Amino acid sequence: MQKVILHVGHAKTGTSYLQSLFALNTEFLGRHGIHYPEAPDHAQARKGKITSGNHKLLLNSEINFGGLDQVLFSGEHLFGELLNGAIVRKLRESHDVKVLLYTRNLFDFALSDWGQQVKRHGLTGDLNSFVATKGYNLYQNVIKWIDLCEEVGAEIVVRNYTQWKSNLADIFFGDLIGHDVDLGALNNPPQRQVNRSLTQTEYELQRIFNALMVNRAPVSFQIMLSITFLSSD
Repeated sequence: MQKVILHVGHAKTGTSYLQSLFALNTEFLGRHGIHYPEAPDHAQARKGKITSGNHKLLLNSEINFGGLDQVLFSGEHLFGELLNGAIVRKLRESHDVKVLLYTRNLFDFALSDWGQQVKRHGLTGDLNSFVATKGYNLYQNVIKWIDLCEEVGAEIVVRNYTQWKSNLADIFFGDLIGHDVDLGALNNPPQRQVNRSLTQTEYELQRIFNALMVNRAPVSFQIMLSITFLSSD
């Protein structure tokens, strides 16, 4: 029976970095019997850019095994979008299913979530105010995933990204292929941190720029500094 492997995130657990690795190493995966279907943003993923994986192919029922025994779908949106169980149950009728799920220490996640909103979505509020208004249900949903996989007879591997982020590729590919596989041949993205967190000083500068750019598209402080220096010449 063919196997569907679901890398479901969740958010802020290195998914963009891993998706860059998948896109850069489709031949390596293929040699180990795993097909990673091509998605429109794979060219960006190979450059080490922030991407969303190939999860839309699964949600659109465009399953293509590419002649191999296993197919890998990756996307942090799957963490929530598959949780009602309908698609997983349907897949399980005709395929083996393996779920790779990463979670993260809650405060570590909250800090990263706030930083992402500041960096990419123009948030001007401070961390305390942000956390006070958020209702996180990450761990409840992790438990729901475990229960769902038990119900349908799917394999699930749960890892704590906070614990394993320093050697994420080794741990993930070990769970994906086997921990006795030599990963020295992997092609790596141009930068180790595809979606780098800012320093505290950088976040404060970004919040200031966000406040100055009200009713305009968010502009990173790196771009703003470049504009400032060019204007002063």
